[in-house]
Amino acid sequence: GSAGNDPILDELIAEYASNREVFLVGHSAGGTQAAQYVVDNPGAVSGLILISPAILTTGGSPSGFNWIFSIPQLDHLGPLLVSSIASSGMDLLDRSWFDKSKITDEIKAGYRAPLEIIGWEEGFWEFNRAPRTFDVKDRLSEIKIPTLLITGDTDVVVATADTEALATMIEGSTLVVIPKSGHLAQEETPVETMQAIDDYWVSLSK
Repeated sequence: GSAGNDPILDELIAEYASNREVFLVGHSAGGTQAAQYVVDNPGAVSGLILISPAILTTGGSPSGFNWIFSIPQLDHLGPLLVSSIASSGMDLLDRSWFDKSKITDEIKAGYRAPLEIIGWEEGFWEFNRAPRTFDVKDRLSEIKIPTLLITGDTDVVVATADTEALATMIEGSTLVVIPKSGHLAQEETPVETMQAIDDYWVSLSK
């Protein structure tokens, strides 16, 4: 949840910002975290860059089922249940790209790497059990800083339409929809994504 990540961001900003402007960049669930930090810490951040942020559709577990994670017996069974992510995660990777021919063996290996860590199942289970405290969806009007929204035109993980809708909800935000790109625009179309960021950066300096 948000509370567990905020201290990490606080420390990073304190250590590296050195009284400079801070722009938070977040993708998917990371975009939700970045936006939540902004509304919870007004004045701490100068701008936002959100790539396919999972704000309107979180993709998480339905809140009505959170009680399941508190069943003591599942502490032993839970890690076994989440082990299926080893295969389903690769399915999600396929869905995240518009042009699946660009998904190289090296890219696949990079996504599988965390699954080689001993005990990853327990860690992932605890991650799913962690409380979700995000309410940024209901506080979008509080975002008053420059915000760039980027999405691929064929994102089926966080629907392209969701990011387009966010652009109408965050005052003064800028939307860039990248053609022939999916949920991982920064990986599938890195040149176009960086160009969008560069162009936005230049526009802010005018």
